Amino acid sequence: MKSIDVELGKSNMLPLIASQQFYASWKVFIRELLLNAMDACNVRQALEWSWGTEFLEMEQASQMRDVRAIYEPRIDITYSSDTRLFTIEDNGIGINEYDLEHFIAQIGASYYTSTDFFNQQLKYEPYANYGIGLCSCFTVSKAVLIESKKDKVINTAWNISNPQDTAPVMAKWFGESGQIEYVISQKKTPGTRISIPVKPSYAPYIDLDFIVETIKHYMLTLPIPVNIRCDTKEVCLSQPKAKWNYPMNELVGMNIIRVDNSLLEGYVAIYHPKHKGYFHKSTLYQQGVLVSDATDILGLAPSWIDNFSYQLNIKKRFLNISISRDGAAFDEKLIELRQYIGQIIIDAFGQSPLTLGQYLSDGRKRAGKQSCTGACIYKGARGRGPGEDSNKRLYRAENKDSFHAEGTFCPL
Repeated sequence: MKSIDVELGKSNMLPLIASQQFYASWKVFIRELLLNAMDACNVRQALEWSWGTEFLEMEQASQMRDVRAIYEPRIDITYSSDTRLFTIEDNGIGINEYDLEHFIAQIGASYYTSTDFFNQQLKYEPYANYGIGLCSCFTVSKAVLIESKKDKVINTAWNISNPQDTAPVMAKWFGESGQIEYVISQKKTPGTRISIPVKPSYAPYIDLDFIVETIKHYMLTLPIPVNIRCDTKEVCLSQPKAKWNYPMNELVGMNIIRVDNSLLEGYVAIYHPKHKGYFHKSTLYQQGVLVSDATDILGLAPSWIDNFSYQLNIKKRFLNISISRDGAAFDEKLIELRQYIGQIIIDAFGQSPLTLGQYLSDGRKRAGKQSCTGACIYKGARGRGPGEDSNKRLYRAENKDSFHAEGTFCPL
């Protein structure tokens, strides 16, 4: 028997990833750079607050007669229409020569899925996962310039066993050649600065409004202030918590179900067809980052509801986000979320189940036709949630992912 080793062609991978064949839009480079900066700041902040760090810092401070200032994360974005240079700078944890070789230069190798990150045991769920976000810059540029300095906190946290080099580095990554050249930098302050010379074909579209609207499109929350300067104009964006514009709930035939629990926040709307104009397209976020605003793609709307809309944010890592961040994997997690949303609707109508009839997609099943078709299995006590009485025991459909309360019409 003969065998052949399967290899990935280096010359083909980067042009494929850094293209609109992979990403839905060229403007995703702003999202990817911003998420990288936020991760860097959050990791530094988590290390600053890790157990024991403050005592080591106090010991150093007593020797140096200098108290370390309280860390305040910061992200700055600048763009010059004259030079076509787009720059994002953070004061996060920074990178060193080791990071360049093992993570930046290795497409698909993410620091946030490495043993290096795991061993730090930080209570932080990063945005990054696949190690390809920086490649998005090559959709609009031929080169990426990186200058960074690792912060010393990487060596003072209590659980650090292998001290890291904090010498600053400067690197140039040329997309066409696939090479990264780097030297020791003179950067004095911790953090990372990434600059990209924008191709002439994209430069006319980039201005302050474009950058602001792009960030607002992708980001529901901005826990770290983002200062944006474009030529002579500047603005600061900050949104620590999700802000929801709840539609009116006073109209007959419109029900807005507000959601705020350990997994989800936002709202689910069920309404009469005549009220459809009150609702924008549904959007789903995870960790405050847009997953999808294409209502029909994820299939979260229960099949037994006629008119349905939602604005939801998954507070933590739950769905398996696609590599290009343009959706989610169609797996058991998406099914679980679909069922979870269906349960939220059932619970909301638990007090007055008959009112659900006007929203069902099958016009033959309205209030008064409350008999089950026989396709459901009675879940008994196992279907009862904490604090639920016997009238809210649940049934599960054998042939659909739907639920209904005992004594009400079956949505099948």
